[in-house]
Amino acid sequence: KVKDMESIIVHTIVKSDLRQYLTRQGMAHKIVTIDLMGPVLSKIQSFLNQAPLEKPGLYRESHQVDLKQVSAIDFALAHDDGLSPESLDQAEIILLGLSRAGKTPLSMYMAVLGWKVANVPFVPGVPLPAILDEVDRRRIFALNINAKQLLSHRKMRQESLGVSEMKSAYASRKKIEEEIFTAHRYYIAKGYSILDISDKPVETSAEEIIEMITRRFKAAAHLN
Repeated sequence: KVKDMESIIVHTIVKSDLRQYLTRQGMAHKIVTIDLMGPVLSKIQSFLNQAPLEKPGLYRESHQVDLKQVSAIDFALAHDDGLSPESLDQAEIILLGLSRAGKTPLSMYMAVLGWKVANVPFVPGVPLPAILDEVDRRRIFALNINAKQLLSHRKMRQESLGVSEMKSAYASRKKIEEEIFTAHRYYIAKGYSILDISDKPVETSAEEIIEMITRRFKAAAHLN
């Protein structure tokens, strides 16, 4: 068809055997072929002293990973600390926990790895979004943290805000212990997966959650 139209073929074929085949066919049928990729790869190979992988679509694959990562980060930001509860069913992982229990850092870390993560604060006496009852509970992870560490986190938060400890029960040891007890009892009643993150690096907690999600859902772990 190309011969009949007196056209030329310009190509960027990566695999050398296919380039050579097309060149031979062009010569046999008196069709002009222009190889844009071959000379470039040869120059790079000579300069780096390393053979090319000759795998088509490597840039596209990398670009798709980048887009997935950006999408996951956008999702985590839009669903941080209880935001956008109406779309919690789009989350691949939902973190539930008390204030300053480490939900946001863990969410963002997993988002960078390409997971769509939402985090929801558990506040005793305040109803949680009803949509949580419609979400597959195997995707919900309740974060548990010991009172000493949570107290330390909250005191640091108060100091950063310039709030006096005398004027707030937020960093009261007794109140924190009550919150932890109430939250833990609720998590058990709901059948949520409870993850103790006390004195754990974010990377370790993320690894545990991702391992559980992939084991439970296998190829369906990512929703999109």
